[in-house]
Amino acid sequence: MKKLVISIFLMMTLSVVGCNSQEIVPNELVSHNKEEEQTKENIQVGLSITEEYDSKKGLIFYGAINLPSNMKLFLESSNSNGFTTQNTVIIQNGMFSSDWYNEKPGDYDVLVTSPSPIDQARDVRNIIGEKGNQLVGDYVLQDSKADF
Repeated sequence: MKKLVISIFLMMTLSVVGCNSQEIVPNELVSHNKEEEQTKENIQVGLSITEEYDSKKGLIFYGAINLPSNMKLFLESSNSNGFTTQNTVIIQNGMFSSDWYNEKPGDYDVLVTSPSPIDQARDVRNIIGEKGNQLVGDYVLQDSKADF
């Protein structure tokens, strides 16, 4: 059988020049009953990433995304100086954040992906679909090479 892996991705170069605060109000997705689940619409995935630099703590990335709370994501951050790191994050109220990194401001690539929908909690799958089939948009890439 083919496995459908949904990747939510964003590859972007970030110029970190200090504390960058931006208010982002995500749409929280909630399903209240089975009738709603059967008639739910596709989710046009939206994602934005901001960064913050603190001279004592280092660098951290924040994200706002219109996906359900408790959904797992993987963050991979890198720069041209050889820095590479990975984090597993959990969305809470449309927001997530990386760990603090002992890095200076600069240009960073940030890749955001999700594990297979089967590896998400039941309440998350109820919203995104058993195979992630409710997720659509420029940030959604489906990988059908893996097996369930």
